Parts: sequence; C-alpha cells; structure tokens
Amino acid sequence: MREKILALLKTLGLVKDENQAQVLAELDKLDLEKAPVIDASKVPDAGMKAMLESIQTQIQILTNDNKTLRDALAGEKQAREAAIKAQNEANAAEQAKKVKTAVDDAIKAGKFPEAKRDFLTKLYEKDFDSATEIVKDAPVDKHFKPGEKPGEKPGEKPGEMKSPLEVSSPLLDSVKKFANITDN
Repeated sequence: MREKILALLKTLGLVKDENQAQVLAELDKLDLEKAPVIDASKVPDAGMKAMLESIQTQIQILTNDNKTLRDALAGEKQAREAAIKAQNEANAAEQAKKVKTAVDDAIKAGKFPEAKRDFLTKLYEKDFDSATEIVKDAPVDKHFKPGEKPGEKPGEKPGEMKSPLEVSSPLLDSVKKFANITDN
C-alpha cells in the first residue's frame, strides 16, 4: 500500500527522489493496512452521522459473522480430519484382521506350515488378492496333520521328511520374487 501511495505522490510531482526515504518513513508511521475509523460524534450533519453509525454497525456485524464462519469452518475441518483419521485407522485394523484370518485359515487348512506365518502375512499384506489365489491353488502339505499344534513343524522328528515349503523350490522362490518378500 505504501508503495502505491509513494508512486502516486511521485507521479503528481509531490515527492522528489532525494525525499523518498523520508516520505517512506512517514508512511510507515501510519497504519495503512487497517481501515480508518471515522468518529461519528464529530460529524456535524445529523443525517450523515446516522448513516455513518449504521455503516459502522453493519461493518461490526459482518466482521463478527466472518469470524464466526471462520471458526465454524476451522471446527468442521478438524472434525473432518479426525473422521478421516478414524476411518483410516478402522480400515487398517479391518485389513489386519482380514490378513490374520486368511493366514490362520491357510495354516489350518494345511496349505502352509506354521513356520511360514510371517512370510504368508507379508504376502497377504502386499497383495491380498494374489495371495488368496496362491493359497487357493497351493496343495495341502503331505505332512499336515489336522491336530498339529501351532508352532510344531513337520520334519523335525527323526525319520520325518521336511515339508516341500521348507526347502528351496522354484515355485516358492518365484512367489517370493513376485511378492518381493523374503522370510527372515
């Protein structure tokens, strides 16, 4: 605002270049960004005084309404952000439950041994639909016993063979490569 006033004063020839710094200093003393307030009590014309008071009242009402609307908007924005966060958390919890159920079902069905729980969980988290297809098409482990306790690994007893999923196999390696998962 002060630059516009200075430019106008220069255009009118009222300010010379050597006086520019002094004029800018004087303009800085003024609060140019704040709307000027006219004291209605100092206006001699009664009609003009009433109109000025009415305008000032309307300005005050609009200013208050604007603040109320800004506050309401900020409150709605906070509520919306909180609702989005809560929905995202609920979706993540639901997805984690879905993954856990799918992994538990695959292990209970004998498609994968308990030792592959972490690998299978990562696979489901990466691409649930592809993991579902892989598990659906996977054969039941021939060493699977429906009464096996969780954590018990086939092939650990003497004379018992290891599961094909516990040894390196091209199918398992390609599934790991596709899912970009390693079982550590």
